[in-house]
Amino acid sequence: MLTQGRVVSFVLLAAGFNGHFTVALPHSTALELEEYYISDKGDDAKSGKSPEDAFATVDRCLAEVRALRNNSGGKLAESVIFNFVAGRRGSTFVLGRTVEITPRESGDGDALVVFKSQSAAEPVTISGGYIVDNWHVDGKTWTAKLPDTIKPFHQLFINGQRRVLANTGVMQYEKIGQGSGLSDEWEDDYDYVAYRRSPLKRTDADPNFFVYRPGQVPASLADETGLEAIVYEIWTASVHQVAAIHPSNRTIYLRTPVAGRWEVSAATGHRYILQNSPQFLKPGSFYFDESTKVMTYYPEEGESPTMESVVPQLTELVTVFGNSTSGSKVTNIVFANLRFAHAMADYSACFTGECSDQSANFLTSAAIRFEFARNCAITHSAIAHVGGYGIWLDQACENNTLANIHVYDVGAGGVRIGRAGHVIDPELQTNFNVLSDSILEDGGHIFKEGCGVLLQAAAHNTITHNHIHHFHYTGVSIGWSWGYAATSSPGNLITYNHIHDIGMGDLSDMGCVYSLGIQIGAQVLHNLCHDVWSYGYGGWGYYTDEGSSNMTYAYNIAYHTKSACLHQHYGENNQFINNIFAYPHHIPCPDKTGGYCFDSAIKSSRHPAGSGPGAMSSFNFERNIIYISNGTLMSSSVPQDLLFPNQTFNNNIYWNTVQHANVLFPPKSGSKFSEWQAHGK
Repeated sequence: MLTQGRVVSFVLLAAGFNGHFTVALPHSTALELEEYYISDKGDDAKSGKSPEDAFATVDRCLAEVRALRNNSGGKLAESVIFNFVAGRRGSTFVLGRTVEITPRESGDGDALVVFKSQSAAEPVTISGGYIVDNWHVDGKTWTAKLPDTIKPFHQLFINGQRRVLANTGVMQYEKIGQGSGLSDEWEDDYDYVAYRRSPLKRTDADPNFFVYRPGQVPASLADETGLEAIVYEIWTASVHQVAAIHPSNRTIYLRTPVAGRWEVSAATGHRYILQNSPQFLKPGSFYFDESTKVMTYYPEEGESPTMESVVPQLTELVTVFGNSTSGSKVTNIVFANLRFAHAMADYSACFTGECSDQSANFLTSAAIRFEFARNCAITHSAIAHVGGYGIWLDQACENNTLANIHVYDVGAGGVRIGRAGHVIDPELQTNFNVLSDSILEDGGHIFKEGCGVLLQAAAHNTITHNHIHHFHYTGVSIGWSWGYAATSSPGNLITYNHIHDIGMGDLSDMGCVYSLGIQIGAQVLHNLCHDVWSYGYGGWGYYTDEGSSNMTYAYNIAYHTKSACLHQHYGENNQFINNIFAYPHHIPCPDKTGGYCFDSAIKSSRHPAGSGPGAMSSFNFERNIIYISNGTLMSSSVPQDLLFPNQTFNNNIYWNTVQHANVLFPPKSGSKFSEWQAHGK
């Protein structure tokens, strides 16, 4: 929760917004305000003081804030509201470039700088896209010649619906390997038999080619440029430019390597997708020829060329950046009752190195990104149709509020807080932010590994009362340290969230709530989790992964998971109290995933002690209800001499729905309850 400042209510009744929203401010909110209007029908030479005299650009609005600050001794004396008014394109306001807000445009003390829609009933959309309005119908397809200045893009939106880059759909390759040549013969340093007997290990070179199966790839593709491949790992799916295709040996070479340390696992499914070729066009897909600047779209039934068509052109719509050199922060910026849409997908990491980081950590942008920001807010707003994360509270952000927002149809994840790292410089720490009462849904359209919420090296943040669903990887991920190293992630609170439809059969090794590393005082409370469906292993409910320690999971529910409702990989001193775990293994396990499916109702993988060998408390499991239908209570690879001293079970209810069937207890599957009790459980 917020530990400094107080939460006050700022009411925008005079501006026509009949709702309240809260912003963390250190003092009482000033009642005086300056009010301006902005419209794409406006004129920056006018006063901006009425809809008829509206400004035309956001840059002019920011210049007005700077002038007001200068006129009052360098600080804003009263709150300023900028109302977006419907204009030439109705309720869509197209940006020419990224809006950049700095400390020079900050609020001060009691004074806010607010950007909002004039009409509460019809929010204005702030778009980073180019509107395509010159379609030509050419048989079954439409074509449009775009300006020479258009940037290459991977997304198209027709009538507010995402349309996909032309692709093959998911296929399975035959084998994968590494080699430096592009000859038509098998690479000398690739021995397929040896590969099958001894798969690639973490120390081996990452593979840069794979062999497709007969009939999958037409020989004519070998002559195309711009072709791309999506290659599935376990909990990621990386994107690559294709260097060459050799039909004679059915080999596809990639310009950048695949993360081969995971690629040989059955949980990958040996899957890949080819995209960005006109040969793959089918209804609902498009292709852009970068050389001619012509886009071709194969419409779905019922679509008309007169429908709104948008291709994103800005990677970031808004940045709110303080000064990282001086440490001065942007403060008191508020976005209310707005829609933000049409941000590009950033493939730079994919095409210059690799983009296989967990949770799409490789991304360096978001549709709206804050750095060195304090007491800012986004409220009663939507972020949609973007290529990465919707919002990122990056380094040195504190006491910011995201409330009543709707983030949907995103290329990666919903909201990202903090950045990668173990121990963060206190001056750069992201702390005491709140995400509440929001809907985050429908992610992973470009980077499948995006999370609903990615909370990395950040402390004392609150994620509460949110509805998070339909992500290909994890719902809420907290922490960013593998093992027992010191971290900067204490005190985060994940509470009263409804999280469901996670994984959707696409990736593996996930959970509704997933944690990493030491997190002193972190609490996961009163959450509802269900329908977690991994491709291979690891469709878990709550997942304390490597080194997760000193956390409390209490009053949560998990049900209808493919694997265990609770999985602790390894960690110390975790508390699992008053939870309900029901119907694990509810989702079928197809044979194609290598048999990874049924582990147990709860699972503990291993127990490397953080401070030396011996009996240590891995977790305390108390006053929980386990409601199962297949009888297996727990599976564990913890050595039996450590299992019972390290894991404490007290006052739990175990129930098997199968009539006359027993619950099967450890240490061996099939042990009776009396044997379990004999160990003090």
